[in-house]
Amino acid sequence: MRFMNPAGLWLLLGVPVLIIIYLIKAQHEDRPVSSTFIWKLSSRFMKKRLPVQRIKKLLAFLLQLLLIVGISLMVARPAFNNGKSRDYIAIVDASASMQTKDENGTTRFDRALEEAEELAKEIDKGHTVSIILAGDKPSWLLQRSVSPSEVRLALEGADCAYGGCDTAAALALAQQLCERSKNPQVMFFTDNSYTDTKNIQAVDLSNGEWNVAVTGAQSKAEKASTEFTGTLISHHRDATLTVGLRINGQLADAKIVDCVADTETTVSFVTESKTSYDTAEVFVETSDALQADNSYAICRSKERTYRVMLVSRSPLYLESALNALGTCQVTVAASPEEAELTGYDLYVFDCVAPQEYPQDGSVLVFGTQMLPEGLTAGSTVTTGAALTMELQQQSDLFADLTLFNTAVTNYKGLHGNLFWKSLFFCEEEAVLATREMGNGLQFTVVSFDLRDSNLPMQTDFLLFMRNLVEYSVPAFLKDTDHTVGSSVTLTVMPGAEAIYVELPDDSIQALSTAAAVTAVTVDAVGIYTAVMTTQDSGEYVDFFVHVPESESRSVSLAELSLELPTDISQDAEDAISELWFWVAVIMLITVLGEWGWYYHEQY
Repeated sequence: MRFMNPAGLWLLLGVPVLIIIYLIKAQHEDRPVSSTFIWKLSSRFMKKRLPVQRIKKLLAFLLQLLLIVGISLMVARPAFNNGKSRDYIAIVDASASMQTKDENGTTRFDRALEEAEELAKEIDKGHTVSIILAGDKPSWLLQRSVSPSEVRLALEGADCAYGGCDTAAALALAQQLCERSKNPQVMFFTDNSYTDTKNIQAVDLSNGEWNVAVTGAQSKAEKASTEFTGTLISHHRDATLTVGLRINGQLADAKIVDCVADTETTVSFVTESKTSYDTAEVFVETSDALQADNSYAICRSKERTYRVMLVSRSPLYLESALNALGTCQVTVAASPEEAELTGYDLYVFDCVAPQEYPQDGSVLVFGTQMLPEGLTAGSTVTTGAALTMELQQQSDLFADLTLFNTAVTNYKGLHGNLFWKSLFFCEEEAVLATREMGNGLQFTVVSFDLRDSNLPMQTDFLLFMRNLVEYSVPAFLKDTDHTVGSSVTLTVMPGAEAIYVELPDDSIQALSTAAAVTAVTVDAVGIYTAVMTTQDSGEYVDFFVHVPESESRSVSLAELSLELPTDISQDAEDAISELWFWVAVIMLITVLGEWGWYYHEQY
């Protein structure tokens, strides 16, 4: 038993009101009479009639009481479940593309919410409604609700973000509920079309709206100029567009570009001189269906300077290479005793070893005079061997390297525990191993003397040293290009006192400095600024967060499926039977009975 309108039960408050009326109702009246003789004569008759009068009054009270209860039940609409209820599960796509607007200014997400709200009407038929909001991290808005007002309230609080839609995770949530339900019906409100669906009703809300998207931008510095290149695409129709370039927020150039529908178009801007900038932005001026993807920013990483302590008796190769990088301030010492082993970003020991390695910066060791804990070396191999990379692993140390015809004549094989990674080899023997020291710092060991190889004579040598320096002293923020919904990782450098991120809306989010790295999840489009402060100075890096490229257009996907119970009932139009007819019949009988009793008493 359930009530379709439980608020109607408030009318039962009329019952205590009726009782109070009967309690305070006068039972007799005082009237002056000339004689009591007639009452004395009829005393015997009144005593016989009194029980009957009491029964009549009680019956009148019961009829009025039944009338109040009947009215309350009529309004509350009692019903019982006939066992055919269906669990409706609505998955609402909440990705960036769902913010695409039609010609009336209504977004696809708004239309999806309207479709989901229609399911609230099914609750009056005895069914339940569950809603999943499918964004980067799908979540339940509500589960198995039996209240239309609860469904409407949940949908009013639903938001559409600028990230992607994790369809697989949303289906996994729906699958969990389907396994607990005897009769589920799953509906997916999205703007993607599916060629094959199984046990899911997919509702495509895209109407072929026109959208222009800037899908990428990059810059290239030449000797006397800088070239900025942007990639854009016009979906569903040809278009003539105004494309502009802003440098540090100021308009630098603009062009008229003809775009063929659904075909990528490249536009370039060349400055007359080499441009120094923090941010550059390629943008399109147009009134299309989705404004969030109409620009793409390039955030230039700040030039870094590394403080390097080089300890070597013959520093020619290493000192020349480090100075040639242009980013290293190199201090040279002939021995560990002469070196100041504190206050540097990177310590390089070339075939020499201190009594104790520094802890406030990364360490790079050539040779095996004193190996750190967890690393051992085999016997010396004097036969020449090619230097190769462990390409099955991903490492920044491999960037741009070819190592063509690079050989080592004397080396030792390195063997480390699980904390060490072997990245370079000679004849399957590891000759370069590295491990993390904490706070983003690295300890790297090269088991051969550079003078026992032809590497310093190769074009790869400068790239090799660049990679070693940048790998050993990681940047505060490595990548300045991210998508909405991603987690941006920041390195907590030694001495960091505070780290925070300025969001595009000028709000600030503070981050922890307790671990070696910290992260922030970005959920808005725009330029962010990551800031790290130390006791002496600080560092800041701008980075751009954009809409995922896949969200700039509607796509066709092949498959969408769920596993449902095998005994699903297809007859679930009306899962409840209301009792209003029988309540109405009882009410009619009660009204007629009360009216008949009143007529009998009066006439």
